Amino acid sequence: MLKVKKLICSTIAAAAVFSAVAAPSTLISSNSSTPLVNSINAEASSALGTIEALQNVNIRTGPSTGYQKVGLLCGGKRVSYYDICGDWVSISPTGCRWVCLSYVRRV
Repeated sequence: MLKVKKLICSTIAAAAVFSAVAAPSTLISSNSSTPLVNSINAEASSALGTIEALQNVNIRTGPSTGYQKVGLLCGGKRVSYYDICGDWVSISPTGCRWVCLSYVRRV
């Protein structure tokens, strides 16, 4: 199913190219205060651009509310994005962290 999701998302991915920056304090795990950005910074060059959270927004393991909540993207924070699938944007180069587009804006 992950391959199918990637294929579908890849066909509708945004073509925007922006500079990408992710601050370590940007993503906070729901279980602790441990940042979740280590893997994001590793591949910043493959990012499509940067988004900014308009308010606190849940980070999920997939592109819908049916996926598990794994953290919080704090309002005002900027992170790189790697894929878009419908109303959801991936903030992880591996496709394992997603936020809803309704709560972010492209920078």
